[in-house]
Amino acid sequence: MSDDRPASVADIVVEELRKKEINGPIRLPKRDFFTRGQKLKVKDPWHILSGYDLEFAGMSTRERVRVMLEWFGRRQTIALPINSVVGCPDCNHSAHNAH
Repeated sequence: MSDDRPASVADIVVEELRKKEINGPIRLPKRDFFTRGQKLKVKDPWHILSGYDLEFAGMSTRERVRVMLEWFGRRQTIALPINSVVGCPDCNHSAHNAH
């Protein structure tokens, strides 16, 4: 939007979107990320949080996850890009691995 008016969209874009409408509005596939309490780990072995067990606490924004971890003796919640973490079925059940 600019000048309090809706942005214009090319007719071809509108036509392509209308082709996807079947029995009502377009339904986007549900994105299954993680479940609350699920153990996660950072993908990058050089990341400062590599080696820490993270616990999924929810979504921060569309592309960021909130994770809990024990940091300097306290439970902390931080946000990380969703593509920087993966599920960790073999993670220790404690909130922190020895570092």
